[in-house]
Amino acid sequence: MSLSFKPSFYYNQIVVWGDQDAFGHVNNVAVARYFENARAEYFTKMKIWENNGQNLTKGMVLTNLVLDYRKQIKYPSSLEIALGSLGVSSRKFIIGCSMSCESLVVVEGSAELIWFDFIKQKPSILPEEIKIALLS
Repeated sequence: MSLSFKPSFYYNQIVVWGDQDAFGHVNNVAVARYFENARAEYFTKMKIWENNGQNLTKGMVLTNLVLDYRKQIKYPSSLEIALGSLGVSSRKFIIGCSMSCESLVVVEGSAELIWFDFIKQKPSILPEEIKIALLS
């Protein structure tokens, strides 16, 4: 996988000791959580993600997650996670991700999300303001 996107957001993730597996490197599930942490901060910054404790009628749902592991991640370390839009359509969008440790890319990935109507239980049209935020 070779992603081509212009990063529009950077997030620093500290690797903690408990993220290691029995082989002494960071577990793959922890890497997926790192991507999730960065996406949550990115969406919060863009004001398209609000967790105010209320049930939402519409929102985004992750439909596909791809992670391409390039190098092992070890404790202790810090990752710079770069995110940016890979594509936006009427109902979905794709976020690209590149994780680097000491200037070396260790993971690349993407997440596809759809805009979902939780009342009707089906995909919905992505609001125009969100499309604009993702493309800027």
